[in-house]
Amino acid sequence: MPYSCNQTNLITTKKWSRIKAKENRLKATISSHLTKSLNQDLPHNQFITFAKPALPILEASALLRFQQFCRKLRDQAKALGRGLSYLWMSGIGARQGYHIHMTLYWPSRDKVRLEHTINRFWQVSLRPVLPDAAPLRSNCSSVFWKPLIIEEQSYENTALYLSAHVSKHVTQPLGRPVGKSILQ
Repeated sequence: MPYSCNQTNLITTKKWSRIKAKENRLKATISSHLTKSLNQDLPHNQFITFAKPALPILEASALLRFQQFCRKLRDQAKALGRGLSYLWMSGIGARQGYHIHMTLYWPSRDKVRLEHTINRFWQVSLRPVLPDAAPLRSNCSSVFWKPLIIEEQSYENTALYLSAHVSKHVTQPLGRPVGKSILQ
């Protein structure tokens, strides 16, 4: 017996409400992490997107490579005697496939060292971000890096963008879709 219009709408409404509930929980988690980082004087001030060709095509390989990058950042921060805080979310887009959005704290005065680490690790050359580029929007190609403006509203926008990012794509990652760390 085929579904009636009301049954189909009910199924769609239930699915939509589950997606929105997941999005709201994730937004709370992201906001909590950003606030905790800010309270520990590690305000997230960088936004980076990693996609192909920098990331390997296979999701498991890409996640492993990204985790190696995070470990390299932690080791570098420890060696320099400074704190590090980051948060990342993965997704699978229709055009670019598996990609990862990341926000992190890295001292602005040491931006050159971060750029050098990104270039050497991912074997890419970062293109300068145009001044009129929209904040928190990337073209999801290779490595996109943009400074975040440090203020309460920008953190709210970041939490909204990243939490909506999970439900935006039809295909969801099989592996871990979210990660965060604070290193004092």
